[in-house]
Amino acid sequence: MKFNLIDNYIYIYQLNKYVIIPTYPEQISDSLGSNFAQTNILSRTAPIYSYSGSGPRRIQFNIGLHRDMMTQFNKNNRAFIEGVDIGDDYVDTLVRYLQAMALPSYKVGQVQSAINSGKLVNPPVIAVRFGNTLFIKGIVDGVVGVDYSGPISKDNKYQLVNVNFTVAETEPQDAETLAKWGSFRGLEAVITKGLYK
Repeated sequence: MKFNLIDNYIYIYQLNKYVIIPTYPEQISDSLGSNFAQTNILSRTAPIYSYSGSGPRRIQFNIGLHRDMMTQFNKNNRAFIEGVDIGDDYVDTLVRYLQAMALPSYKVGQVQSAINSGKLVNPPVIAVRFGNTLFIKGIVDGVVGVDYSGPISKDNKYQLVNVNFTVAETEPQDAETLAKWGSFRGLEAVITKGLYK
């Protein structure tokens, strides 16, 4: 059975919410490195390096949004925007969700069931996919920055909104998996665990 999967999205686990990103970032920085302990030996011209660990893989995202590009998107996604202030559009709602992805959710009002399940706090974990370029599941490492610029619209809102954040991978990986799957390592495991239903 074939599934029509969304190309650009962020899935926010603690809110159980898909956020469709209606554009591609201008640039994505995907980095992964290794750490070695260095020991200098007497009379040796090079130190001895002992492998300590690798990663985590980090991806920096910089997503530019323009309100004028969202007219059709606003019409097609009223369900996502519902329940917010009059005059809000997809950009406003999207920015709120992108800021919320750095915070946990608390099971306030369901304390007894949460105690029974052993989970009072849903930690902030997200999965991000952009087209056929990359996928990552991890945590927001650092800040979610929002920059407003450009002309002011008739409803007193900046037309240009730029959101930037870094995601650090939380799943351990190995050389064989990376060589085989590249930037999409971990996607199959996430699908089988119920990301797509």
